[in-house]
Amino acid sequence: MSLSNLTLVWKIGSRFTEASLADILEEAGSTEQESKGEYEKRIWKVNGLTVKLYESSLVVQGKIGSNTLSLLEKTNRIRGLSLDSKNQAKLRALKPISQNALLCDDCGEPFYLVESSISGLDVSFTNQCGHTNPMRSPYSMCVNRILVDVNVLRSKNLSRLVELGFFKGSEFLIPSYLMRCADKYLSGSKRTFSAELENLRKHERQGTISIYNFEDNFEIPKTREDYEVNEDRDLLEIAKITNSIIITSDINFKDQAILAQRPVIYLDPETVSNVKVLHDTRVPNSARAP
Repeated sequence: MSLSNLTLVWKIGSRFTEASLADILEEAGSTEQESKGEYEKRIWKVNGLTVKLYESSLVVQGKIGSNTLSLLEKTNRIRGLSLDSKNQAKLRALKPISQNALLCDDCGEPFYLVESSISGLDVSFTNQCGHTNPMRSPYSMCVNRILVDVNVLRSKNLSRLVELGFFKGSEFLIPSYLMRCADKYLSGSKRTFSAELENLRKHERQGTISIYNFEDNFEIPKTREDYEVNEDRDLLEIAKITNSIIITSDINFKDQAILAQRPVIYLDPETVSNVKVLHDTRVPNSARAP
């Protein structure tokens, strides 16, 4: 994880104790500093962070790296501390999104484990983050995987949208079926596909997105006609297998995806026509593969 400046603010509730915070900070090797502000109760320095305790809030500021994420997560689990939605989003942004992880309704944290226990004459369920789970549908899950349709690659609009600030943290799935069919039946677009994939890889190297080259076992249709007839059906099946959202600018494929109850992001004709102009206006010095 790259270093970045961050400020997190927890609200302090009635169940909070200074000792619980001090224990976690001591374990992390913190050094307590002299309080200088009128309203500052205590101050610690630890791993590039400054931790300030006030009467009704706890403020953490500084450089956030992978070695401090564990400390922040432990702090977030202290009883009596709570983050509002804005600060929850900041904490979540520090961690890579986990495909198919559950999401806690109380703190928004992704997790993989719910444990049961007997409490008196009742059963209780607790999320990995420590919050009680009522175990009632619907269950919120992380899905950050997006299957890219061939028309979106051909237009080069996906990398432009990424540069405009969309799809941060997304994982773009590129099926080998799609690329093998493109090699055989869309050879005139091969250079365009390669350029767009290089644009996306640049953003992957910067940590903005990730790319999943999915090796499937789908057979390439024997003729171009068969490919055009079966492409949408095959991509829908791959989306189902990989639990992916689909992104397409094909209205017929969009309708098929909806009928199959598969989530879809549809780039309408007006968007497709204007993204390049918007991109070139707002990101004029972008270094893109031609």
